[in-house]
Amino acid sequence: MRRWLRNIDWSDLAFSAVILGVLFLATSVSVVHPPSQNGAVAQTDHSQLAQNNRCCETQPASNPAASDKKTVGQPTGCPTCCQCCEERKHPAPFTWDWFFDSPVSMFTGLLVAVGAMQAFFLWGALGESRHSSQIASAALIATNRPYVHVKGFIPTPAMVEGNIVGWNVVAIWENTGNTPAINARTSANWVVFNGEMPENFDFPDRHGPGAVTLIGPHSFIYSGVMTLNIEHILAVAASTQHIYIYGWFEYDDTFPESRRHRTEFCNHLVMRGDPRIMQPMPLEFTVYERHNGAT
Repeated sequence: MRRWLRNIDWSDLAFSAVILGVLFLATSVSVVHPPSQNGAVAQTDHSQLAQNNRCCETQPASNPAASDKKTVGQPTGCPTCCQCCEERKHPAPFTWDWFFDSPVSMFTGLLVAVGAMQAFFLWGALGESRHSSQIASAALIATNRPYVHVKGFIPTPAMVEGNIVGWNVVAIWENTGNTPAINARTSANWVVFNGEMPENFDFPDRHGPGAVTLIGPHSFIYSGVMTLNIEHILAVAASTQHIYIYGWFEYDDTFPESRRHRTEFCNHLVMRGDPRIMQPMPLEFTVYERHNGAT
């Protein structure tokens, strides 16, 4: 609630106050009887007033002939001690007294204002509740969704008649999340340059993505095999060429209405020994500065 109050748009609050005022005035006008358009004077029910006021006595007419003539605007037998026959005019239209001369209208208007304010703050509380629910749902997904990344690489020598003619490299895709990665596709590639990787290199797929697969929680799979021939590896050892391994892994999680995830990698081959000898391991792959990320 405090965060909601800090984020209140006060222009909206002012607009709400204006709406409340209009509702208040409209309620008041609906209760108060407007004056007649022809300016006629409202008359009192004299017979009822005479019954309710014992001090009022009907004065008999002194002139019988005149008693048959009804004076316009005043009934026969008008009480004399009460000023019931005086003109009682309504207040002037659209004045303060015209709006608020009825306690019922004021009380009703206040009820409308209080109810509207309660609805206003209830709406804010509901918004906070929805926001908290969204945060809890996002936290649940973030805690349990699959997270796929490249755990490492496994290089094995390619042998022909006892000689190493190249190295076969596979990437290890690992899911460290608590739920499976489904509808997954992956692609792994390698490329060689005579110098550093160009800035405009866009990491194209040199091989199509593999078959659809999945990775269970806390499990791993292997990528396709990438075969690096010995001539390029020896050139890397001589610092005349550079070899890069790159690829991606796309997958869905099991949560509804969740977007597709993608992990990208790119590693640079560094030589630690003679690639024609198996021991110690001569190949090492370091993370490159580009094409590494996950969504």
